[in-house]
Amino acid sequence: MIKFFLPLSILLLLMGCNHPMRNKTEKSVVATNGWTAAFARAAGARHVVVLAPANMVHPSEYELKASDIQSIQEADLFVYAGYESMVEKLQTGIKLKEGVLLRIETDYRLTTMEKSIKTIAEKLGTESYATQSIDSIRQLMGVCKEKLSQSGQNKKAVLANFFQQSILQELGYEIVGLFGPAPLEVADIDRLARTQARLIADNEHNLISEPIARIKPELAVVTLLNFPGLHGTSSLQEVIQYNFLQLQKAK
Repeated sequence: MIKFFLPLSILLLLMGCNHPMRNKTEKSVVATNGWTAAFARAAGARHVVVLAPANMVHPSEYELKASDIQSIQEADLFVYAGYESMVEKLQTGIKLKEGVLLRIETDYRLTTMEKSIKTIAEKLGTESYATQSIDSIRQLMGVCKEKLSQSGQNKKAVLANFFQQSILQELGYEIVGLFGPAPLEVADIDRLARTQARLIADNEHNLISEPIARIKPELAVVTLLNFPGLHGTSSLQEVIQYNFLQLQKAK
């Protein structure tokens, strides 16, 4: 688990939300990967079966194994985002309980996180816990944004991987060019190289910025996460914290 920089009072708020006591009516939850699992835990799911391994660089490409099928069929709730390779098989090839599939949005916009966490919590009956999680995420994002403002880091115009635009916008950065998710073509490189960017923010799960960095070596490059799992992260808060630290130390 990554170390937090926050004052003790905020850290306790982030880590001290008590999970609802487990009882006989607690729903079993299966999630496609670390990101959908993080949303489920933020909503109040206490025990979540996660299909894609935590250390997988491209969790969306995880293919179902035979051993996964029983867990899915026994689940009361299966949380997915729609971009996973397994989705078609889930929807057409496996017999599931009625209403078990729950699709959510996954990005780091505060509005998206709040909506998705609440959507899961309504299914689990854990709305109170979800409210605490949402408050802690908002507070953490606010602290990170303020620290980046104080250091002047978020005054740097940035070229952003498509998948990292949500958190960069929440942290106050001006995005002057987007790239991806497809590999860069010559026209893309030329367009991006003409901007006044001072920073490249790429996505560790979809690294494609190297051609820009090669012709613009003066630009700092940071690699950010979307899916929890790598670098000791497991929660939405830990990914926000990890990405903040990468941005804070960018030269």
